[in-house]
Amino acid sequence: MNFIEGDVIRVDAVGKTSRIIKGDTIEVGERVTTGQNGKAEILLNPGSYIRLGSNSTFQFKTTDLEDLQLSLSSGQAVLEVFADDDFVVTVDTPGSKFEIIKTGIYTVASADGRSTISVWKGRALVNGNEAEPVKGGREATVSGENSAVAKFDRDERDSLEEWSKARSKELAKSTTSLKRRDLRGSLLSAYRGGMWDMYSSFGLWVYDPRFGHHCFLPFGYGWSSPYGYYYGMGIWGYGLPWNVYYGYPRFPGGNTGTPGTGTGSGGGGTTNPPTTNGPMNDRRGSVPPFQRMGGEGGRSGAGRMDRMPIGDTPPIMTPGPVFVPQAPSAPPASSRGSGTKPVQ
Repeated sequence: MNFIEGDVIRVDAVGKTSRIIKGDTIEVGERVTTGQNGKAEILLNPGSYIRLGSNSTFQFKTTDLEDLQLSLSSGQAVLEVFADDDFVVTVDTPGSKFEIIKTGIYTVASADGRSTISVWKGRALVNGNEAEPVKGGREATVSGENSAVAKFDRDERDSLEEWSKARSKELAKSTTSLKRRDLRGSLLSAYRGGMWDMYSSFGLWVYDPRFGHHCFLPFGYGWSSPYGYYYGMGIWGYGLPWNVYYGYPRFPGGNTGTPGTGTGSGGGGTTNPPTTNGPMNDRRGSVPPFQRMGGEGGRSGAGRMDRMPIGDTPPIMTPGPVFVPQAPSAPPASSRGSGTKPVQ
């Protein structure tokens, strides 16, 4: 839970009701409900958000990275999403299912047996209908057995949509202002602890203590948000060791990918890339998700893997507040200092 305004409550699996505060974890199956004056911003897969308006009820059905499933049983929400063929976000409403299949911005609303999805940018499917995807500037309405798609005016935004855009601008600004000296050690420690790699997601959730929220650090460079706000240098500007970018084992172990002795960027063993049996050897020929997206996520040059730092072997540093990409509902780090442990 990255932002709270007004009344926001949860009902857990056993029916217990409690007030939600910023930083809380939302588990699969827990219902989140906003009051008359309530708003909430919830982190999804890295780079993606759902922003709830007032009098809205939401829950996670799954938190799988490749197949994130949400439910909006009533109210309105704006989703700012990075997605492609392998990373789909599904939003269920009473009587309909909307699949978000392209990076973009979407408003979903449900009330009185009628559900709509407005595609500001991107592409979505309605009830699995691949023959008629809903593209940018179009809105699908589902009521019972009937559905219709029509154009809508993208120049007209309500208060929730304006707030979502303003939040995106603030979060992109936060990413741009991240300091290398504050974050580099945390990134390295979290990587060596097995918390992330560049073959599992589009980027990382990173806590910014100055703004008091998490922001998105993309793996590619030249990226902007779906709203078009520039993220800055991305992870390439932090001068991490070359094995981080290429996906070699987190602990150097010569050609077998097993721990060894000696010196190297991971605290033991050689720094030679593995040739057999390494823990990430099966990924060397694959393409990271952010590269597969091509220009979909970036302003220019998104997903490029040049400007690679070579021969950088910094010492082990204290873990810091870096989010796990595979767990979008993981709790945020509570400490501001670099001495906190990474989220498990």
